[in-house]
Amino acid sequence: MKKNICIITAILAVLCMSISVQAETESIRITDNGYEDILPAVHGNAMVWQGRQNGEWEIFLYDIAAAQTLQITDNDYPDIAPQTDGRYVVWLGMNNPGGNIFYYDTNSGLTTQVPETGYDTIKSPPRIADGRIVWAAQDVVRRSVWPGVIELHDIETGTSTNISAPADPDGNLDDNMPVIDSTKVVWVQTGSNNIESTVFVHDLTGGDTFPAPNNFATVQSPTRDGNLSITTKFDGHDKEIFLSHQRLRKNMQITDNDVEENYPKIHGNHLVWVSGRGAEQEIYLGITRFLSPISPGDGFVSHK
Repeated sequence: MKKNICIITAILAVLCMSISVQAETESIRITDNGYEDILPAVHGNAMVWQGRQNGEWEIFLYDIAAAQTLQITDNDYPDIAPQTDGRYVVWLGMNNPGGNIFYYDTNSGLTTQVPETGYDTIKSPPRIADGRIVWAAQDVVRRSVWPGVIELHDIETGTSTNISAPADPDGNLDDNMPVIDSTKVVWVQTGSNNIESTVFVHDLTGGDTFPAPNNFATVQSPTRDGNLSITTKFDGHDKEIFLSHQRLRKNMQITDNDVEENYPKIHGNHLVWVSGRGAEQEIYLGITRFLSPISPGDGFVSHK
């Protein structure tokens, strides 16, 4: 009996060590200028943001693997809300009252404007996944804003489709707030009373559109990837970046300074955020690994 107790104690000791974890994160300052840099996004080795250069918002791309920054736009109108799927960068360019959707191909270096749906059509900031762009569009007729529809543009085929039409054939309801991943588009449809709402799903594989079931899991958040999630928390002085590992139930503080951190995003082991205030807001990149000893003397294994 005494021997069994010793064995159990030894096993518990190993298990306790196996959940002792730490995070190794390298933080890199990407921008260092005299204007605002905000709204970063990251996917794979592509990192994007908007910077207020010479008083106008422009789009910037940072290649993480090559450690190089490229300014994508240089216009006399605002370019805002960039997103990327790793190959393409998409954003909203305000070259007319309602704005237009643009995308940049990192392979060819070419920028393309998605064909306009109307001069006064108000577009929401676009989202992208696997070469497909989605946004909400609202027509303005005689100074009256009509209910929104969800537009999907396939870069490979060059076609745009109103995917919310099957869910609202008469166009009387407001379809808005679309998000997208590799398999589906999800959005919210608001009823005519402006109170009741329904979540709709468009299946990108089969093309079906249907109300989301009760147990539906929505599109992955840009602040979560797999077991990892990133957020800001007040540490008693200002907001700092924290990284959590859901499976290991570990919460790690990434930054510790006297300035504000905002706009955290994550993809894989790449973290991005904004540090500072006003014209001193700069873009930071974090490259992280969670480490856990699996048994005494066995070193460390990496977890995502």
